[in-house]
Amino acid sequence: MVTYSSYDSTAIGNDAHTVQSSLSLALKTIEKMAPDPQGLGNRRILISEYGLYENELAGGTTWRPGAILSTASKEGIYGAFLWNVFDNECSEANGQSAPVDTATGNALRLKNNQCRGLWVVRPDGSTSSVLGVLKKYW
Repeated sequence: MVTYSSYDSTAIGNDAHTVQSSLSLALKTIEKMAPDPQGLGNRRILISEYGLYENELAGGTTWRPGAILSTASKEGIYGAFLWNVFDNECSEANGQSAPVDTATGNALRLKNNQCRGLWVVRPDGSTSSVLGVLKKYW
């Protein structure tokens, strides 16, 4: 098995075609370069993480996951995992990393704009539009 943390191919571009082309090229490169002693082809490749950076990538939670998941399916990949449910890349106003484990309702809880947007559930408790896209695959 080969796992692929796909940020180099999935967090670039501003349209679905660019993401699909980049991811497809990456998967073809892995298929070509990684040993396949059991003859599994792309079934041995797993996208171990992709992220959607809602606060940084325009439209990232609507068209981007669809582009990633449809490409993975077309290429015969058995799984692709979204990183993560709650953003762990949040910052205080001074640029220092912020704790992300503060309970909802606590005055110290982060604001949505203090995070990059790698989430399904935002700090304010609302859900990202990525949830609707992901539900199609459940």
